[in-house]
Amino acid sequence: MSERTRLGALRALAAGTPGGRPVLVLHGFPDLPTSFAPLLRALGDAGFHATAPWLRGYAPSPTGGDLDPRAVIDELARAMPPRFDVVGHDWGAVLALGLAARHPARIGRVVALSVPHPGAFLPGLVRRPRQALRSRYMAFFQLPRLPERALRDGYARTLWRRWSPGLAWSPAIEAHLRDMEACLDASLPGPLAYYRRALRPEAVRDALGWRIDAPLRYLHGADDGCIAASLAAGQRRFFRGPYAAKVLPGVGHFLHVEAPARVAGEVLRGLADG
Repeated sequence: MSERTRLGALRALAAGTPGGRPVLVLHGFPDLPTSFAPLLRALGDAGFHATAPWLRGYAPSPTGGDLDPRAVIDELARAMPPRFDVVGHDWGAVLALGLAARHPARIGRVVALSVPHPGAFLPGLVRRPRQALRSRYMAFFQLPRLPERALRDGYARTLWRRWSPGLAWSPAIEAHLRDMEACLDASLPGPLAYYRRALRPEAVRDALGWRIDAPLRYLHGADDGCIAASLAAGQRRFFRGPYAAKVLPGVGHFLHVEAPARVAGEVLRGLADG
C-alpha cells in the first residue's frame, strides 16, 4: 500500500520500507503518480523504497517555479539520496534519462517507458511524416491559451484514447481520468510548460547530447498511438552501459496501466540488470 509523503517541495506517494533501495518513479503527461500504484506495491514487496512524486507543475506539488525540464531534473536529484535508481514513463522517461546524463554518479539503474532518447525521437519526429502527425499535439501546445482551454474541455481524455487504443475502460480507469482532469484543471499551465520549455533551442541541444552510462532497460507498447515503437530502434548509441529494449505486444502508450503485472515484472528485471 502506498502512502502520501514529501520529496523536497513535492508531494509524493511512497511504498516499501525507508531502508530499502531507493527508486524514483516518475509519471508523464497527462497522468498522475497514482497510475503507478501496482508498480509501487511490487517495488515495495521486492525490498525497494519507491517514491513517486507529482512532478513540479502538477498539483498538489507546486505548480509554479522553474519548469524547464533541466531545472526539474536537478530539483529531483537534490531531493533524493546520494545513490538511487529511476523509473519513468513518457515525460518521466525523459526526466529519468536526463537524471542519468546530468547526474551520472547518482544513478544506479534506469527503466524508461514509452519515450526514447531525445536523440532518437526528435530526428524521427522531423523525418517521419506519420510521427509528425501523431505528435501534432506538441505544436498545438506551443500556442497561447487554446491548449489550456482544450485540456479543460476533455482533450486529455482524447489523448488517452488515441494513445492507448486498446485500453479496456472500467470504473477504475474512469476514476483515474477524473482525478487526472481535476489535477490539470488545478495545475495549468504548469503541465504545458514542459513542452514549451523543452523545445527551446538550448534545451534541445542539451538533450541531444545526453550520454548515459547507467544500465538501462527500455519498454515500449507495440500499439502506442503517441510514439511509434520503431523510433527507439536507433537509440542504442546513446547508452554506453548495459542496454536492453523490449516492445510489449497488445498494449499502447500507457502500458503500465494496461498491463501492470507484466510491466512490473519487466521493471524489476531492469532494476536487477548490470
